[in-house]
Amino acid sequence: MNKCLVFLTAVLLAGLPSLSAKAEPIPTPGIGMNITQNMSGDLLKLEVRIVAPTAFLFGFDIKFNPNDYELVDELTGTVLKNSNGEVVIGSMFTEDSPPLSTIITLKKKGNSWGEIAPGELQVFTVDKKILSFEPLHSFTPKQIVVSLDNYPNPFNPETEIRYSLPADGVVKLTVYNMVGQVVRTLVDERVVAGNHVVKWDAIDDNGQRVAAGIYFYRLASPSGKILKKMLLLK
Repeated sequence: MNKCLVFLTAVLLAGLPSLSAKAEPIPTPGIGMNITQNMSGDLLKLEVRIVAPTAFLFGFDIKFNPNDYELVDELTGTVLKNSNGEVVIGSMFTEDSPPLSTIITLKKKGNSWGEIAPGELQVFTVDKKILSFEPLHSFTPKQIVVSLDNYPNPFNPETEIRYSLPADGVVKLTVYNMVGQVVRTLVDERVVAGNHVVKWDAIDDNGQRVAAGIYFYRLASPSGKILKKMLLLK
């Protein structure tokens, strides 16, 4: 496979602003990068997904107060610069299958989560164009706790079950009757971190409407398990 890492390092080593001076970037609406976060203990994992199907290689930077964080790991890429609260990342790739995401792990130094400032993303395409994208807004990481509730409760004929997750993972959301039998499996798949809503219309897994009474709903995920009670009215 043809490795292009050496070329990328030579281009980006001085930082991304120098790349703009070497070529005319082409702003492209609707293409850029998304950042999701996962916090565990003192570690903050930022998964950066590049939204550019024709990307050949990419480079971007992340800035933060060096008193708040230190870089401890980076996957599917290479660190081109790491000094004074600025980390420049370049893609480590092959021509055949360039990865369009990378995970950066930062360690919190103090008692609070400091602000993260994503920098400009620049992408080389297969036809040698250089695309330049505006930075995402700065953000302060926030821990999302596992939560579970439903509304309305009591309900008839349906209710919304709401849950939140601090991290991506396989989730199972199940409704049980009073004797512990499975009535309906509402979710059984990998779900991204954040807030989610699922409706239950009092129909079981066989397509039959269930009787009025007390039911339990249980959320199981890598972040924890929660069991709650709800009441279906006549």
